[in-house]
Amino acid sequence: MGRKKYSPEFKQQVVLHYLFSSDGAKKTARLFGVDHGAVRRWTEHWKVNGMDSFTIPTRAYSAEFKESVVLWMQQHNKSSRKAAAEFRIAAACTVSKWERLYRTGGIIALQDKPRGRQMKSGKNETSDKELNNPRPAFQNAEEELEYLRVENAYLKKLQALIREKQKTKQK
Repeated sequence: MGRKKYSPEFKQQVVLHYLFSSDGAKKTARLFGVDHGAVRRWTEHWKVNGMDSFTIPTRAYSAEFKESVVLWMQQHNKSSRKAAAEFRIAAACTVSKWERLYRTGGIIALQDKPRGRQMKSGKNETSDKELNNPRPAFQNAEEELEYLRVENAYLKKLQALIREKQKTKQK
């Protein structure tokens, strides 16, 4: 089920009702037939950018930009909803996802992954060594170090989960 699109004028009407009436987010949402999370999200965007906040284009963001948003949230102790409004990002869940990725893997985890299937030349160019150790090419030593840190953290987490599963089986 896709997300329903609302006009900027409709969103403004909802926000103004919410801000200038005694109705809370849930009551306003019921009145206008929208999700109460949308009322709060639209209101946060409105507070920062006014009417312009309702016409936020979706776009691709660099890993550096994503990191700067996450660091801003941490430094200012702000929610993903407030960060989305501040940086004109359409959905707060996008910012939450960046925060999760950054916490587990640093800036490397925020880099966009290539989409779609890769083209093959027809020949099987993959060696046994590459199959057993699929590591990407790195631009510099820092990038490789960050990759290795993420890989190490992942393996530690995996081991902890395995130990936890074994403990619950023993009980």
